[in-house]
Amino acid sequence: LEPAATRVDETCWPMPILPQHAAELKNKYADTSSTGKGRMGGASTAAAFLRQFVDGDVQWLHLDIAGPAMLSAPSGYKAEGGTGFGAALLTQWLLDSAGEGAARR
Repeated sequence: LEPAATRVDETCWPMPILPQHAAELKNKYADTSSTGKGRMGGASTAAAFLRQFVDGDVQWLHLDIAGPAMLSAPSGYKAEGGTGFGAALLTQWLLDSAGEGAARR
């Protein structure tokens, strides 16, 4: 995903899912919580929640778009307001994954 992000001027990087992120989801009333107890590690805690529902051999990612979702001022080609972060990134990744022949069609 990172090469596609570079091509469309969006930033992404791998983040850890540590044992403490999974521990944040423990709940005395239910099997799991969907959010952590605090704000620390929110993206990683959200990923820990999602990981519970993915088979071990399936490749997956959690694209957390909350932070870059809005701009308070124009930046480069991006206008103030909603950024649509992730749309160009995922489109580019799909084109890259399909191969160059499919991208030219």
